[in-house]
Amino acid sequence: MTVAGLLLAGIALLWGAIDVLRARVTRHRRGFTYLLLLLATIVLGFINALVHAKDGWAAMPTGLILSAVVVLLAAAASALGLAGSSRRTA
Repeated sequence: MTVAGLLLAGIALLWGAIDVLRARVTRHRRGFTYLLLLLATIVLGFINALVHAKDGWAAMPTGLILSAVVVLLAAAASALGLAGSSRRTA
């Protein structure tokens, strides 16, 4: 996750926190799960960026594994966030 990805994930985390604070009580559990997934994505993405800053061969296989985990966390957070937004508009 590059600096731009970390920045956008931080903006999404801020937006999600505002949304959870303004939401009804029934949506808080999904919102907190979304926020935790985004927070884990940011933390692991930052660690991943530090690992990838090493020499290319020194970053393997840790860098590859961290990249895969960050992608899965980001996909899960996106799916959870999009699933909540489609219910709100209906």
